[in-house]
Amino acid sequence: MTTDKNKTLVSREEINSLIQKAREGSNESLSFLTSKYSPLIESQVNKFYADYMSNQDKEDMHQEAISAFCDAICKYDCRDDGVEFGLFAKVCINNRLITFLRAYKAQSNRGVSSLDEMQGYMPADGDDADPLQNVVDDENIRMLVQTIQSNLSPYEARIWWLYASGLSAAQIAKKIKCSDVRSVNNAIYRTRRKLRDMLGDK
Repeated sequence: MTTDKNKTLVSREEINSLIQKAREGSNESLSFLTSKYSPLIESQVNKFYADYMSNQDKEDMHQEAISAFCDAICKYDCRDDGVEFGLFAKVCINNRLITFLRAYKAQSNRGVSSLDEMQGYMPADGDDADPLQNVVDDENIRMLVQTIQSNLSPYEARIWWLYASGLSAAQIAKKIKCSDVRSVNNAIYRTRRKLRDMLGDK
């Protein structure tokens, strides 16, 4: 496997095969998966990182995120057609970093009274709020899957899973052979809003 290949789109079957090989001890497969999903890992760390934190804090968060990603490889059910690995990994990393911030808060003397006061740790409320922020366990993942299957069109569902797995609008457009990236962006916005409205605080 080459660095260039890591940057290309990989099918779900190939991802599942790599996961199985990583579980069996293949360092090459583990390295490939970590490299492929590094943008997802970095985006989660950056989402939770705040200006008042040190570079060492950020490095600690990055290590936690990598550890959570490896846990996701171990725990992911490759037979489940409803949940993409990228989404499952994102939820695992999200949960681990929330736990990290709770511990950080408990040990900190910065006068932070609640997690909500930690700038940058969650997306802002409103139209850009991410429905994934409330998906914190396997039960809620299943709820999300059922909601998607029941309320989104096949096109919207496909767009959503590709977006949740960490692909950009441009990458999604390329994967589904759509020349209009703007229409993909609109679909992402539309599905996020639908899911946020339907899931609420569940």
